[in-house]
This record gives sequence, structure tokens and C-alpha cells, in this order.
Amino acid sequence: MDEEKIVATFFSSLRDKYCERWRSYETWVKENPEEIARAEGIFRSLAYASYMFTGTEVQQQLYPELAYAVSNLYVFLNDNILRKAYHLCRQTSFTEERLTKWLTIIEHIEVFLELAGTRIGGQFGRWIVIAAVHILRTIFRLILLFKYHSGIQPVPPLTTMKRDTALLKRSGITEGQRSGRVIRTLDAAPDINHRAWRLPETDQGSPGTPEHLERSQLSGPTLVGEVLHISRPLVHLACLSLFGRKSWKPWMAALGVDLGNLILLYGMDQRNKLEDKEVNRRWLLLILYLLRSPCFDNYSKARVDGFLGTTGRIWGLQTLSKSMKEYLPKWQQIYFYNWLQ
Repeated sequence: MDEEKIVATFFSSLRDKYCERWRSYETWVKENPEEIARAEGIFRSLAYASYMFTGTEVQQQLYPELAYAVSNLYVFLNDNILRKAYHLCRQTSFTEERLTKWLTIIEHIEVFLELAGTRIGGQFGRWIVIAAVHILRTIFRLILLFKYHSGIQPVPPLTTMKRDTALLKRSGITEGQRSGRVIRTLDAAPDINHRAWRLPETDQGSPGTPEHLERSQLSGPTLVGEVLHISRPLVHLACLSLFGRKSWKPWMAALGVDLGNLILLYGMDQRNKLEDKEVNRRWLLLILYLLRSPCFDNYSKARVDGFLGTTGRIWGLQTLSKSMKEYLPKWQQIYFYNWLQ
């Protein structure tokens, strides 16, 4: 019994120390968002730099991807602290909040998971991980779309907040000391004739949290368009399994689905600024089809190599062009073929 008490006391003391240090860190993040931004920037720069100090083999990219994933998760952790500290969490159900957070985490670590699957199980392990990630993400997004009416879903679902103390304090909402209820401050209240009787919304929702903006209600063609966008990775994977990576059919099927969802969303009149930004992002990302196989293997690669060869003759760009020429085929295998982004 004495040994059990000693062990229980030890773990209780350890838990108390952890909780105390965690509360201290939360307080520091709340009071010093600019310092946090600088720390995150240094961490992210180190993660980017790590790509240049590894080999060109796919498995050698595992550790840089781990560093990059950890840097993203560190930013995500601090975002959650700031949202909680300044009452910027969107009023949602517990399940919706958890689904949104897990989707954001998946977006941050999916490439690392793929490379880890390759390291452990070879190509078989790689495709098992890819299939599992996309099936899970598709299920989460469809639940958010149909059950919680999430509208046009951005990538990642939770965007990074601005690390600005003054902006955070001007969020226009506060929490009652006794009731704990989140309410609008008097300073943020508009004229009585223009009040909407809900928490204030700005161009970015609350400071740096555009997910506060009112979501568009999708129905009919726009709903079909968003379902196409969510299901596109699975359509592409299914075509890959049927026709192989060298076939043009998976490439054309994925491109057709992307174009279909953008055409169906094009006529949508009422979209908030976050949704407009997401639709514009999807249009721009159509350029990545030039870097996806088999288009890259048959057409784009020769032209990109020619461009890099030309820039390699310019003084000061030789090293960069040579590195890009070595790394691009390997990066193309990892980043430019299947991911939702």
C-alpha cells in the first residue's frame, strides 16, 4: 500500500507540475503574441532550410517533413490558445469543433504520414496510408458539409490567426465574469438601427479568424460542386488503381472533377470573403496539373529542365538551378499528384 501511495503521489505531483507549466505557457502566449510569431517564424525557417540539407531520395525527405509538420502543429497549438484566451472560438457543437480540428491536423501531417508509410512498408505501405488519409478526410468533410452545413470548406479548415495584441483586444467580444457568457462589448456595438444581434463580424471575422464569417448555404448545383471537390482525391485514387499511374485517365478524371466543381460554384452569388479566397485558390491550383504525371513526364519536365538550364547560365543562379533540377523529379513524386491542396 505504501508503494502504491508513493506512486500515486509521484504521478499526482507530476500532473500538477505539468498543469502549472501549461497554464504559465498559455498566459505567456496570450500576453506575447508577437513574440510567439517570431518563434514560429524561426521554427518554420529552420524547417524550410532542412529540405536543402537532405538527399533527393523520397525516404530522405522524411525528417524535413517531420520538422515542417511539427512547426505547423506548433502554430496550430498556439492558435487554439489564443482563440480560447480571447474568446474567438466559433459557437459550434463539440463534434463539429473536434472534426474541424482533426481535419486541420490531417492537413498538416498528411505528407509526413505518407513518407513514414513508405519508410515502413515500401510502396504498399505508402498507398495504404494515402488511401486511409483520404478516406478519413472525405468522411469528415462530408459530415461537416451535410450535417453542420459548413459551406465551401477552406484548406486547412482553421486558418492561422494574426499575432497582433491590439487587434486581438479589439475583437469586440468579452466574457461575463459570473455567467461566463460571451457577449459583445459596448465599444463594438453599432447603431441600434444596424444591429444584427449576434457577435461582431469583420472582414476577417474576429481578428485573424475568418471562420467566424457567416457560411454560405449550399444547395442544388453548388452543393454538388462542393461534393465533387471533396470526393476528387478518392476518384483519382480509384482511377489510379484501375488504370495505373502512366495512364492519362486518372489525370483527366481528376481535372474533370476539379473543373466541374469550379464551374458549378462559379454562378454562386453570395459568398463570404473566406469562401471567395478558397474558390480563387482552387482556380490557381489547376496549374499544378502541369506538374502531375503523366503530363509532367511527357510534356512539362522537358520544358522545366530547359528553363532551369537557361537560368543556370545566369551568374548567381547556377547552384539554385542545379538543386532545383535534382530535387524537382523527387518532389513531383511526393507533392504534385494527389493531395487535395
